[in-house]
Amino acid sequence: MLIFNTGDKYNILPSGELLVKNVMPSDTLTGYQCQVHHRLIGESKLSSTAGKIIIREPHSSLPPTITESRPIVRARETERVFLPCVGQGYPNPTYRWGRRDGDRVTSFHLGERILQKDGILIIQQAAIQDTGVYICELNNSVGQDKAETKLLVSAPLSAKIDPESQIVDVGKMATLSCRVMGHPVHSVVWLKNGSPLVANGPIKLVSRDILQINPIRREDSAMYQCFVSNDQEVVQGSAELFVAGKM
Repeated sequence: MLIFNTGDKYNILPSGELLVKNVMPSDTLTGYQCQVHHRLIGESKLSSTAGKIIIREPHSSLPPTITESRPIVRARETERVFLPCVGQGYPNPTYRWGRRDGDRVTSFHLGERILQKDGILIIQQAAIQDTGVYICELNNSVGQDKAETKLLVSAPLSAKIDPESQIVDVGKMATLSCRVMGHPVHSVVWLKNGSPLVANGPIKLVSRDILQINPIRREDSAMYQCFVSNDQEVVQGSAELFVAGKM
């Protein structure tokens, strides 16, 4: 078995795909197998089957066709992100990436953080602001093809209610703020003593993050929680509110 370095001809994506650039007849002479390695137990396993490249010789010009792309790519903040775009055509097409900005597609500066390696767009140290729709465009002398990839960059959620404990006299006002960090945030739900909180009368949600009680009543003494969630996780913050004095 021949083990090769990726170099300029081969690209291995984190998802396991092998991309072969500028396919030549010599690339069809062997099969391709993948080997996975378990870092914790040190065990390696070779795929039981092999893939093979079949070449079709073009007899005339062919417009570009994108054969491999991703509709959606999800990544965590600070991760390295690969947006693949693979196509074929004759003459060999050129690749260009842009980002959708409203009705326009804008190009961006390629540098140390954002790189393009043939059809693969690489984003180092992904940030929340990298979330968006990216356009891959292939062009040659007889046509073009396009594909969109939606990149969703998330950051771990955390929630904390401020203050975590407070004593408020009857008739006064209390404010609880759910301090949320992370992205994206799909919902914030408040609970009182483990049951969904109903905002009415003196209990008001100034915003989804801020709960206000005015005036405070004896029955408002309780444990309050805010549950913050998205498609990937749910976190919570909690606080105790003690009511002092008599009506």
